[in-house]
Amino acid sequence: MIFKEEMLLIEDKNGNQKEYAILVTFDIEENGRSYVLYTDYSKNEDNSMNVFASTYDSFWNLSPLIEPEEIEFVNEYIKYLEADIKLGINFL
Repeated sequence: MIFKEEMLLIEDKNGNQKEYAILVTFDIEENGRSYVLYTDYSKNEDNSMNVFASTYDSFWNLSPLIEPEEIEFVNEYIKYLEADIKLGINFL
């Protein structure tokens, strides 16, 4: 994974690289972890933009979300951001 000015270049297990735009990063003080929300601007079956979430460390090593509470919190955070976007607030 390579971090470059608001973009992530992620290599899959087959060696293929794909570029993603970083939407927002944030920290959760309660668990001491950092999170990144990112997208490739693809759409899902209900025509919503696909948004991906991972934790990351100081070297930008990404890890998947594992804990159900963590996944729930990030989903709530995405809903919060969606409301702000509808109000015209821009991120990054």
